[in-house]
Amino acid sequence: MYWNRWIVFVACALLQTSAGLNYSFSVFAPTLKTLFHLDEVQLGTLATLGFNLGGYFALACGAVYDLLGNRNHVGPRAVILIGASLMFTGYFGIYCMAQGVFPYSYELLLIFALIAGNSGCWYDTAALATCIKNYPEDRGTVVGILKSFLGLSATIYTAAYVVAFQPDTVMFLLFLSLCPTAIAVIMALFICRVPNEYIEQEPAVSQTEQGGENSALEHTPVDLNRKPRSGLSKHTRFAIVYLIVTVLALVSMVSAVWSAEHHVVGPGRRVAILVLMALLAAMLLVPISSGPCMYPRRRWKLSLAAASIRRQSQRAGAAASAPGNKRSITDDEEENTEEPLLNASNEDEEPDTEGDGRETAPVREMSTSDALRTSHFWIIMFQALMGIGSGLGFVNNLSGQVIAMGGAPGGQLVFVSLFSVANASGRMALGYMSETYLHNHGTPRTLFLVIVSLLTTVCTACLSFAKLPDLYAMALLSGFAFGGNWAVIPAILSDLFGLKHYASTYAFFQLAPAGGGYILGTLLIGEMYQAAMRAHGDDTFCVGTDCYGYTWRVMTCLNIVALIGTRVLMQRTRSAYGL
Repeated sequence: MYWNRWIVFVACALLQTSAGLNYSFSVFAPTLKTLFHLDEVQLGTLATLGFNLGGYFALACGAVYDLLGNRNHVGPRAVILIGASLMFTGYFGIYCMAQGVFPYSYELLLIFALIAGNSGCWYDTAALATCIKNYPEDRGTVVGILKSFLGLSATIYTAAYVVAFQPDTVMFLLFLSLCPTAIAVIMALFICRVPNEYIEQEPAVSQTEQGGENSALEHTPVDLNRKPRSGLSKHTRFAIVYLIVTVLALVSMVSAVWSAEHHVVGPGRRVAILVLMALLAAMLLVPISSGPCMYPRRRWKLSLAAASIRRQSQRAGAAASAPGNKRSITDDEEENTEEPLLNASNEDEEPDTEGDGRETAPVREMSTSDALRTSHFWIIMFQALMGIGSGLGFVNNLSGQVIAMGGAPGGQLVFVSLFSVANASGRMALGYMSETYLHNHGTPRTLFLVIVSLLTTVCTACLSFAKLPDLYAMALLSGFAFGGNWAVIPAILSDLFGLKHYASTYAFFQLAPAGGGYILGTLLIGEMYQAAMRAHGDDTFCVGTDCYGYTWRVMTCLNIVALIGTRVLMQRTRSAYGL
């Protein structure tokens, strides 16, 4: 059985709410630092080499997904279930060590953090690769929405901590080992690659337009030519999802700031978390009347024939192959119909010309090894290293920054929530804008990467002299730029290198954020923080503007170099976008 692709999309979105738990590290970081007597470098290493490196080391999950690429059901579900087992093992191991079940060992703690962090990338890879293939014409939109839900995961689980666990972060670790794992196992049941022949058609094609041959198949059990009964187009459904995510972000932001400023407790916090849960439940309304919930696989060959006839009738003047020429396909496999967004074709073909006269250069599918031989890929890697690494350095060190600026321990919770909300907003907004402007105006997606790099540079420059009240704006700006990277870069990878090996290419790319988190978030921030603390004679936490100020100045210089690189990338890839 194949699920309706909108059901798969909703399941992937809800799965993503458990894929970004790495961003909630600041919630329990102070407890780990105190409980295990960690210094700043050890804590930073736990965040970057543990949770962040694990979260971005996606080579294994990308390889598994591509290896099972033709297994529409087994592939995505196997990847998700592996991630669920890793999430339980990692967080439960940290919980047991905090409870004294295991004797403390920093190396073992680091291993558990690596395992816990790695779980999220299995969720993210399965959700992203599956939905990009289910929605090949709306990659930017799909990437933005899925990444926005991942960005919201920190604020959702932070809200759960505040309502049910604060200040008991040890029990919160047990909660993280159980609840997200259960959600992943349930969502895996509804996630599969949906063959193109089972995708609803927009707009509906009348029987008179389709001719006698197609009318002969009008009574097939899988009605492929029927418009969704509600009359809602896919753009309307995406707009509904955008609305849900926007309200989720606004409610999260308002409740976080209100709680911090007015010390809301008890019923007020419970109301906030109930509203968040209700908004997440509203996602279940998106697939309503989009077609049958499930398609039986035993009618696969019949649906292939109907789809072939439909394509012949819809593509006037195009040579279409007869149904009888198709090879035999097993129940859980499909014909490879993946294409890059930008007019895939053979290299010797003439460029296509769009309606406005722009020529779009043909784009060929690239293997991961071919992509690694291009300068484009390494420019993108460097931008991720600096841009995403700066965001990780900010959010992972929020607890230390708040104290350094004169704030109270635990004051980082509001900034974690604001960063998470802005992270989701950046992913959603930049995903939508890059897709819309590309299709409607021919604006290259790389332009938005330049904008994101500029925002990151401005943010790091402002942080070098920021005061505690400024952290509200800095959390929003840093989160928005951080999320923008995750909305734009995955779509650019598919634009430039194709979809056939996308999971492996995307998995290799994620080494850049992991490296950036370690180089900037641990080696740079940690060492300079320790130096400032020794200069002050502080014991556990550094207090003063110089604890992080010099670090942000160095990051600003590095991000200026990345900004120049993205500008060069935009110029070099103009032909790929038909400019």
